[in-house]
Amino acid sequence: AVFGTPPEPGQTLPGIPDEEITTHLDVEPWAERKLAAMRAHDSEVRRGGSLSMLLSLPEEIRALGLNNEWYRRLSYGGPRESALSAG
Repeated sequence: AVFGTPPEPGQTLPGIPDEEITTHLDVEPWAERKLAAMRAHDSEVRRGGSLSMLLSLPEEIRALGLNNEWYRRLSYGGPRESALSAG
């Protein structure tokens, strides 16, 4: 729904491969705050592009992206960690 049509065979969408994602955060409690911050950048919204596209999506589709954040945790010198805080 976000990109209009599915990618062609061999074509990739922006981002990194799923297998490299180490951390998922449910940030739904802050989604409205994130949305308000995006809308505050009026010149960027008026200019068009990805921010305008995101803000114009139906609420239920937009929530799929805004309510979740995904990260790839990198370790510099040690083993890769799979949690936000090593213990």
